[in-house]
Amino acid sequence: MEKESKMNITDIQNKTIEKDDIKLLLLTRDSKKSIYIYDIDIDDSLRVFFYDNKVTLLGKNQNTEIKRYDYIYNEDGFVLELSADDNDDLDFSNKFSIMLEKKTKFIGLSAIKDKKQKLFAYCIKYYDRLSNDSFYSFTKIQPSKISSDEKRNSLRAKFSTNGAKLTEYKDETISFNQNIDFILYKNTYLIFNKAMFEQIVDIAKHIEKKSNDAINQIKTAATIEGVNYLEDFAKGNTLLQRRIIKINQIGIFRSLDKEKLEKISKVGKKYNIKVTIENNKLIIHNTREDVENVCKLLCDYFKKGEITGDPYGTYGGDNLKH
Repeated sequence: MEKESKMNITDIQNKTIEKDDIKLLLLTRDSKKSIYIYDIDIDDSLRVFFYDNKVTLLGKNQNTEIKRYDYIYNEDGFVLELSADDNDDLDFSNKFSIMLEKKTKFIGLSAIKDKKQKLFAYCIKYYDRLSNDSFYSFTKIQPSKISSDEKRNSLRAKFSTNGAKLTEYKDETISFNQNIDFILYKNTYLIFNKAMFEQIVDIAKHIEKKSNDAINQIKTAATIEGVNYLEDFAKGNTLLQRRIIKINQIGIFRSLDKEKLEKISKVGKKYNIKVTIENNKLIIHNTREDVENVCKLLCDYFKKGEITGDPYGTYGGDNLKH
């Protein structure tokens, strides 16, 4: 049975946020993936913009079902939830909390570059002074949205609001859009854009840790041989690491007896998937093809449509058996 969600949208909607209690924070990373946070002064028009974005997003998703974040596939039409408390190796929230206490005033895009840092996201802090509580929204900043005059291969210009005169525009700029990729509240992530969430929190490191844990579990299976090849091919391969996590989630390997091995053999023949079973063991060979085939079989990759009856393959999908 799927865990009950720890949060719902109204938990955040019910916060009393005054526009004066909205702050913009810029997040940078260096080559070692260390995070730095900069506080930046903004005028009221930006506060209104960010406030309205929050209201629109939460209103739009007020009745949207919240599902647990899954490492394997994207979910359209759902808000995803991931608890940092249940994922100790997802250290973004810890890094963010630590650096929030050390935040400094923004010193300009050129100065950030001089520090060998790259701006990768912005964060809006929404503070509820009645309950002395805060939540944070995060949005990925694409490089194309950042502009400075350090290296120009074109000339930027603007029209005066008082007339039609076009003048050169030399200031550094950041373009903000209406997107909010995820919200962090009480150490829980509410995710609206999975791809951007994974980039901001650097999910690859977290997935690698989960994959290594899964490999160690799979190694305990007495009826699987050659798990070290699965481990070798997974190094630096996030896609394969996600599939290994799925193998651990489904758990076929935990009860891989003679009967299940025979089923695996039949499925392999049916779908023309090469599979080696010897001495009541599933053998993994040192080839990419064999590793991928074993992943498909242990992930129950092959499905059949209930309506069409047509076979298909997918690593995604919920187990509807409760």
